Amino acid sequence: MAEYDGKFLRGIIGPVVFKKSRGRQQVIAKTEPGTTKQTEATKIASANFGKAGFMSSQIKNAFDEETDIAEDGSLHARLSAVLNQVLMLSRDQETGEYHFVEDSFYGLEGFEFNQARRLTERLPGKLQVKLEDGKLQVTYPNRELPRTLKFVTGSTACELCFSMVLFRLKQGLVSRTVNRQSVMVETEVFDLNGLSFSFEVPNDCLCLLAVTLQYYNRKRPISKHNLNVGGIYDARIVPGVYDETREFLWAENDFYL
Repeated sequence: MAEYDGKFLRGIIGPVVFKKSRGRQQVIAKTEPGTTKQTEATKIASANFGKAGFMSSQIKNAFDEETDIAEDGSLHARLSAVLNQVLMLSRDQETGEYHFVEDSFYGLEGFEFNQARRLTERLPGKLQVKLEDGKLQVTYPNRELPRTLKFVTGSTACELCFSMVLFRLKQGLVSRTVNRQSVMVETEVFDLNGLSFSFEVPNDCLCLLAVTLQYYNRKRPISKHNLNVGGIYDARIVPGVYDETREFLWAENDFYL
């Protein structure tokens, strides 16, 4: 089993071995004594699975507060499986390079941090997410009927939080901080119609938007193991060329695609 030290994975996950080499993550195929030599296709599949597993750790680490309040023990494995499919579909079979378009990561949309408690069953209707002029706009469209959150037993308030993380995959960079915006709903009759949040996003990056619902009782958070929910609501590659003059803070994450 692999261990994550906050920057690197070390150990074995499935058919691959994670190592640290010269300050960078190294992923190699695992071999068993006495087994036949791996085919080229098997090596490619193993390496791809390794990249998916490491990327899963990076996403989980970036959304640490979000996953901490809502995750189950299977999050990493489930997310790795989804990312494995995403990367395989985006890989050029001849060159081995990855090529991403705007919808390459749409497979992450609707990913639940906890399978037993689903975000999609708690949100009152579908959010509208729109990318325009360097901004990701998240809105509850107006409708005749009110949009209200369903409170759980023992709760007096609920924080509806939107969290955005950015990755520059080719450069091995992740946004230094998570952009979090939220509203505290303190009554079941609070109408969410027209509620809107706006996030600045640069071109040529992977933009992940997570949504969480954290419940409170008289300003004290209720146990994360019982009621809170969360998941990835929107995942997209922002098209265009990155503008180096825009002020975004990045941190190295030693993961390149």
